[in-house]
Amino acid sequence: MFTPGVNGGCGKLVGNGIRTYGLSLYTVGIVAWASLHERARKRMIDQTNDLGNAISYPTNVGETDVRHLEQNHTTFLMVDSGRDDISSSIDAAIKFRIKFENHMKKSADVPVISVLNRGGLKSVSVITKRLDNNDTVIVLAKSAGLASFIQKLKEHFIWVN
Repeated sequence: MFTPGVNGGCGKLVGNGIRTYGLSLYTVGIVAWASLHERARKRMIDQTNDLGNAISYPTNVGETDVRHLEQNHTTFLMVDSGRDDISSSIDAAIKFRIKFENHMKKSADVPVISVLNRGGLKSVSVITKRLDNNDTVIVLAKSAGLASFIQKLKEHFIWVN
């Protein structure tokens, strides 16, 4: 299972499910490097002196306004845009995840199912690409954000398959 890997949105939702139900599930967080707290990034860099060794990571450094790795994931892939701004880093992680999931879908016949939990403007492009690829999208309608907006649209329009 692939998620954004942070302690918010779908990453948090999946992590809570794994913890609550005691699931043994291989979960990969594809994380935008610049979106993590600076202390968390520094700690990971300091521990990567020996290439190939596993590193520990902080999942909470006491800040509430930044993202941290969701602790119930088994693996993380850090994606970096080469810039310091968070927005381009998140865009790079989204593009990587879409390409990676599409590759898995084609080469290993793995279904791609996206879950929209809340969601903002960046979620619009992800959901649009998923629907263009005939992938399944599950909308958590009352979770706020884009998901709630889609629910309101559904209430006012007739949907045709």
